[in-house]
Amino acid sequence: GSVPVQEIMKKDPVTVTPETSTGDAIALMRSRQVGCLPVVSDGHLVGILTDHDLIKVAAMLLEQNLKAGEES
Repeated sequence: GSVPVQEIMKKDPVTVTPETSTGDAIALMRSRQVGCLPVVSDGHLVGILTDHDLIKVAAMLLEQNLKAGEES
């Protein structure tokens, strides 16, 4: 049979706001050992930040740093 989501979901997830810095979000995800963070504003879900989103940003920053290193 099928198991309802409510039986396996985290009941009180840690959340961030849209203003939370990326660095703080990464630290929170690492310390809580979670792969995503709901983004909440005024008590409403406005988005979700995933480890995949952060990998994309890290790759972009790494690429920029490598290009900057080649130019100097």
